[in-house]
Amino acid sequence: MIWLVYLIVAIWLAVWIGSVAFAFHINGRAAWHYALRSPFFWLVILARYLVAFPAVKWFSKDFKLLTPFRWLDTIDNDLRGDHGHQTEHIIGQDPGAWWNQVLWLWRNGGNHFNYFTIGVADATAPPWAFWNKVAIPLPFGWFLDFRTGWSPEGPKQGRRKYVMTVRFKTKP
Repeated sequence: MIWLVYLIVAIWLAVWIGSVAFAFHINGRAAWHYALRSPFFWLVILARYLVAFPAVKWFSKDFKLLTPFRWLDTIDNDLRGDHGHQTEHIIGQDPGAWWNQVLWLWRNGGNHFNYFTIGVADATAPPWAFWNKVAIPLPFGWFLDFRTGWSPEGPKQGRRKYVMTVRFKTKP
C-alpha cells in the first residue's frame, strides 16, 4: 500500500516540476508565482479528501455545506452533484446518500476555493496565470490526462479556477 502513496507523490512531483518548467517557458514571473503558491494550493486541494466525511456527515444541511466548510462547496451544484456524476459515479440509486455526497466532493470538491480564493478573474487574467494540458496516450484507447494552472475552459461567475489534476480518460 505504501508504494501507492509513493507513486502518487511521484506523479504529483513530476507534474509540479513540469508545470514550473512550462511556466518558465511562458514567463519567468509565472514560474515564481506558481512555485511559491502551489504547495499551499495542494494542501488545501488534498485536504478535501480528508474533510469530506465530517463535512457531509455533520456540517451540511439541505445538500449544502455549512459555513466552516463553504470553501469545499461547488459553486454550480449542490452535494448531490451534477448530471454526469449522478449517472456515472454514484453508488446505488440515491445521489443524496451521504457516501455519494462524499464521492462528489472527492470528484469536484473545493471548487469554491479553486475559483474564488486561488482563481483569477477571466477578463483580466494576469500573465502568470498559465494553463497546461497534456494527454499521454496509453494502451487500449486510454489517456493519462495532466492539467495544471488556471483553466480558461468554462469560467464560472467571471473566474478561472485553479486546476491540478492527474486522471485516466478515454478521450484526450
